[in-house]
Amino acid sequence: MKHFIQINLRIVVIFSALVMLFSCSKEDEVPETTGNQFYFELEKSQITSKAEGQEFVVSLSTNHSWELKSKPEWIEISPDNGNSDVDLKISVSQNITSNPRINEVKFESFGRTYSLKITQNTIPLSLVSYSGREGPIKMAEKKYLIFNKAVTLNSIRSGDELYSFRIGADDVEYFENNHGIKFSAGPANLGGKHNYIYSVSDSEGNTLEGSVDFEFFSQKIIVPGEIRKMIQDEEQNIWILTVKVWEQGEPSYIIKYSENEGKYEEVLRFEVGLDYTDSSFTQADFFINPYNNYIYIPNWEGEVVEVYSKTGTSIKKISIPGVESDHPSHPHSRPYSIGFNNEGKGIIALAGRGISGIKWRFIDSSNDDEITEPNEAYPFFGLQQFTLNNDGSKLYAIEDRSPEIKVFNGTEDFDIIRIKDYYPQVGDAASLTQNRLNNKLYVNGLYNQQIITPDFSYLSKQSFAQAYVGDFCYDPNLSNHIYALTNNSDASLRLLDYDNQQTVFDYPVIDSFNWTNGRGITTTPDDNYLIMYSNASESNTSTQSKIMFFRTEMFK
Repeated sequence: MKHFIQINLRIVVIFSALVMLFSCSKEDEVPETTGNQFYFELEKSQITSKAEGQEFVVSLSTNHSWELKSKPEWIEISPDNGNSDVDLKISVSQNITSNPRINEVKFESFGRTYSLKITQNTIPLSLVSYSGREGPIKMAEKKYLIFNKAVTLNSIRSGDELYSFRIGADDVEYFENNHGIKFSAGPANLGGKHNYIYSVSDSEGNTLEGSVDFEFFSQKIIVPGEIRKMIQDEEQNIWILTVKVWEQGEPSYIIKYSENEGKYEEVLRFEVGLDYTDSSFTQADFFINPYNNYIYIPNWEGEVVEVYSKTGTSIKKISIPGVESDHPSHPHSRPYSIGFNNEGKGIIALAGRGISGIKWRFIDSSNDDEITEPNEAYPFFGLQQFTLNNDGSKLYAIEDRSPEIKVFNGTEDFDIIRIKDYYPQVGDAASLTQNRLNNKLYVNGLYNQQIITPDFSYLSKQSFAQAYVGDFCYDPNLSNHIYALTNNSDASLRLLDYDNQQTVFDYPVIDSFNWTNGRGITTTPDDNYLIMYSNASESNTSTQSKIMFFRTEMFK
């Protein structure tokens, strides 16, 4: 019996050993490697990302093939499989949700799963966008603030000492699932920058307070001295003439601006010889001669005309010869203004020392800028403002205190545009603006303005607005419309429909654009920009002027 039990025990031991041997799973087998045991290790078990997103490198060590099995969509991993050691590049995208994110990246190797935990914080309550940050402020639309979370407005008030206002609850409109708020109150003067202080709270009770500046312009450039004239050339470059008016101020310049990716940049500046620090003379002029592409600058004090290339190189100075008809002791030798047609035929206006009145003479750039006196057949008292027509063949001249426009064709015969024959109540013509795309003229008189063609085949209805500074609107859907600065102490920019005698809009502008400061306006024929300049208030040492650029989409 004892012998039988011992045999059975041996059988049980042998059977148990066989069961244990054959019951080992394949997962517990050691892979055939270089003699080492299988391993798979991640440098880190978890990482934490910033809310705005972050890049990580995590080392993976293994001696067996592996692959990425799962990941959240806000994470990118490279590479996603392999069979040896590698540095994993992990990219976590920005968390724009209201809550933190927690998830896992899972890998599989040798039938086993390995995890890397990734945590990402949420972005704190913050301002994402506001009026003017991503495009011009449209004057007819409400202003807005957009946040990264749904908010409730606590308050909006003025942060500007000159303006006092607080936005009421009845003026607030929520949009984009309460992420944004719109409101209409507060100042909106064109050319100005106003500060708004806001306070909002999110659903978790977090409060955000801050301030923003709303700029009611697309671009502003400050220049030294007083701007006396602005010209737009065929490529829509802007040329200005600045004048030194204080002894400590900067010299007088010609400055050129060109558009680059939606902004105008200074591309050229050169000094010219104008100096009016000891003069009561307020006029200054320049003209780009279409015949030779030179810049002609009448120098009142210097009694010469300065000529420069469009790169700023001095070409010559033209002295003013005396003529027999001049006053014996006060000759007309001071150039006042100048203009040319595309054949180089031009007119130069002249004044004398110690006497009133303007005379004029012919100047011929095709003949070495020869200056000649007109004969007695030209009884015009004083031609003194010159505008080139749209094809460059004619030079329009305005005579002092006259409702007529003189048209110089380059010959000794002038044509006359008699505005008063069609507009009996017209006053003295004060300025003339040429439409750059057709032959229409905007005639600005002392008491009213109108749009005409030189042959009077088109006549707008008469406007009774006084002494506007204006230029054409080039929106193809708004023909015979004028952008105009009003001539009063509370200046505004208006869009005027001359066909129907209607004002399309009327927006206030900042104080420096009122009639007491030198100012000017031009619009680009691509209908993209309205450009205005204004001379700042003078101090005892210097003067600064500003050029404001307005994208016309601000008004649409």
